Amino acid sequence: IDSETGREDTFGDMADRTARCALWLRSQGVRPGDVIGICTHVHIDAGIPLLASLCTGAIINPWWDHGLTR
Repeated sequence: IDSETGREDTFGDMADRTARCALWLRSQGVRPGDVIGICTHVHIDAGIPLLASLCTGAIINPWWDHGLTR
């Protein structure tokens, strides 16, 4: 449950969005060993591109926005 919006999510929903994002990354040419930079604020969907990148075999380089204003 997202504490800001109250939106509820299940692992199945997250798995579906992760798979769709991974397929999209592949269609964009992402291959194993590619480095994917991810910058986001903390929200319910923040982990989807991270997990999708791992599914493609890409290397993730997270840059969390702690301290940045909205």
